[in-house]
Amino acid sequence: MTAIQKLLAAVAAGALVFAITLTKERNAQANYAVVRAQQAAQAKPRDIVRGFRDLAGQQGRPDEAVAEYVAPDVATQLPGGTGRDAVRAWLRQNGDQKVTKEIADKNMIVEFYDDGVNGNISVAYRVEGGKIAEISEFRSKKS
Repeated sequence: MTAIQKLLAAVAAGALVFAITLTKERNAQANYAVVRAQQAAQAKPRDIVRGFRDLAGQQGRPDEAVAEYVAPDVATQLPGGTGRDAVRAWLRQNGDQKVTKEIADKNMIVEFYDDGVNGNISVAYRVEGGKIAEISEFRSKKS
């Protein structure tokens, strides 16, 4: 074998190792996505809502929270619109609110917040298939 042939063989072997490693990594990522979807489908609705609020509010990542926890066809009753875009806008304004009380019943969760100045906020979530399928906000003014 000439020096060029040895060099080409080494490059080809390196490329083969790289291709195998890349394929394994892509398969691992695909498997991880499947596992995450299965875990989300089995998670308790309360844990899904808490994860959503934590990622959006405490971690300050509302776009990621919507992508991970909110159903694509989410039904909303929020100020400023409907759908996922309304959820993103709502989180940017209210994402860091502190929950004062939480009530859960099957796939429904209601969280209560004290707005401090304007009154109280209640947010109802409905969870289906491991995703938040509905979000409704209710405000009451302080007397």
